[in-house]
Amino acid sequence: MSNQLLTTFRIAILVATTALFATTSSNAGVLYDQTLGAAGNGETSQRFGPANDTFSNEGADDFVVPAGGWTVRSIDVLGVITVNPIPPANRGVINNVDITFYADSSGQPGSTVIASFNDVRPTIQDSLGDFTVNLPCEVNLAAGTYWLSVVVDEDLATFGQWSWETTADLSYFGTSFAHWRNPGMAFGNGCTDWTVRTACLTSSDPNNVFALHDSLQGCISVFPYQEDFEVCEGQWQIMDLGGVVSPTWTRGMPSPPFGAPLNGSANAFWTNGGLTIPAGENSVVMSPCFDFSNLSNPEISIDIFADALNGGLNGAVLQASTDGGVTWQNVGSNTSSTNTTTGPSSNWFDITNLTPNGAGGQNVSHWSTNGGWLNATHLLTDPSGTTSLGGQSNVTLRIAFRSNLAVSGAGFAFDNIIIREGPDSDLAVTDVTSPVSGC
Repeated sequence: MSNQLLTTFRIAILVATTALFATTSSNAGVLYDQTLGAAGNGETSQRFGPANDTFSNEGADDFVVPAGGWTVRSIDVLGVITVNPIPPANRGVINNVDITFYADSSGQPGSTVIASFNDVRPTIQDSLGDFTVNLPCEVNLAAGTYWLSVVVDEDLATFGQWSWETTADLSYFGTSFAHWRNPGMAFGNGCTDWTVRTACLTSSDPNNVFALHDSLQGCISVFPYQEDFEVCEGQWQIMDLGGVVSPTWTRGMPSPPFGAPLNGSANAFWTNGGLTIPAGENSVVMSPCFDFSNLSNPEISIDIFADALNGGLNGAVLQASTDGGVTWQNVGSNTSSTNTTTGPSSNWFDITNLTPNGAGGQNVSHWSTNGGWLNATHLLTDPSGTTSLGGQSNVTLRIAFRSNLAVSGAGFAFDNIIIREGPDSDLAVTDVTSPVSGC
């Protein structure tokens, strides 16, 4: 780091900001709110890249979970981005955030990590440095004291410097003041391990500004999106649509006869534990919401396994909603054909309907039996396969499963979901003929 950047960096440890946190879509599901009373100051909490790694540092603040516990699904963070000599197009765009929940140890972050997520892209952010992160996995916390660490992982030379806004409001005092550390010792303040932040840096404000939610905030808008369910459910949720039996879905390593998923995956979503499919299940696994505003022809790739569904009686289907789950429609049909980045759509539904009741309330086109893991691809469209969901800002997907007859078999499984921009044109290649002489 040059002397000029070093000076700029140290001046920017404490920054003034008038940023107002207005990026969250709603206040619904707030578990803990420490966003009021911001003091207009901020303290560094950032990884700066290899060239300046000795300056990389981490801030954390505590909070108390009451009896009954919490399930945290998203967080709001107030911050500020300082002006550095960086390309204008990069300013204010935070691509990578590291989130860690630590157990408390005698009034400071302990060595026990409850949950940790690296390189998470904010779902909502403004140009000032405020952002909302939907956690890749929900975090279940029993009653007790915990520490939230938020670190922006962006290179100083190409991004600039982010600081976590602070508050002087002592009503937020959990069990300790916010803590901070700089393992590389570049700041020269001796705080190489967790230390009360006010003893390390210039601000006297005791706490950082953040909020915890038990619901997701905003929709996923960064593509390609990929979820392999290896670590957790990825915010896909199992729901009962009023079946006679409870949902049999689980996430984990599929039992025989499913076998290992494709692409070396160990875990997937699957039904009934590989045992007899019960009659009367009516359930779904629902995705987080997606914002396709910047996609013209979104497509999906999904690995599926349909086993012994007794064609015409038991089956599964992919459905989409653009109105927050009020109404649902199938994505394509067993006769629709769309052009994808890997060629014509493939393995997309194999029967026309279920009798007497269809999955997800739609008695048309389902997956029934394919005898092994297959990769299915299709543009995300209406049932006809002709109208794209591109441009829609609030799209939720779900895999719906319905069983009308008890039968020995595994049921249905899915894994390795990829959502990305498809081809510009929906023209499928049906034949390729070698040029003749003279062409």
